[in-house]
Amino acid sequence: MRWHTAWPVCTTSSTISHVSTNDSFAEDLISKKRYTEAGQVLLDYAEDVREAVIALVQGNQFSEARRIVSRTNSLLSYLYNVDFQITFNEHHELLEEIIDPATLEARNQITEDLTEMREQLQKQFARLRELRIKKVEEPGSFTVLYFLASARETHAL
Repeated sequence: MRWHTAWPVCTTSSTISHVSTNDSFAEDLISKKRYTEAGQVLLDYAEDVREAVIALVQGNQFSEARRIVSRTNSLLSYLYNVDFQITFNEHHELLEEIIDPATLEARNQITEDLTEMREQLQKQFARLRELRIKKVEEPGSFTVLYFLASARETHAL
């Protein structure tokens, strides 16, 4: 069952605290790595912009987090007829303390991953070049090495 379907049932009970339900539901979604949906619950139901932005950033949804921060005042006030004023300082704080550092961290991680992949690829090309030379120089030994390598791979699986 999708959470969109179950949510009206959860919120109709008068014995359940809506705030605690929203928070625990969002925590459950986060634990399942469903960050976008957690952000939606936190924004739409818990009306917690900061936690919604944090959830979105955890899921690498930086554009959505920025969009929410920039449109929170006008959009939420319009949708819910409630004054969701985020002051300029809070807006700046969300950008500086949450979104920007997470974006930089993600960029650094991607750069590191690409560097590792490039190094691994260079090693594999060097090994391939070495095997091609060996194949030309000693065709008989290459065939034996090839069959030994493929036999090892078969048994390793």
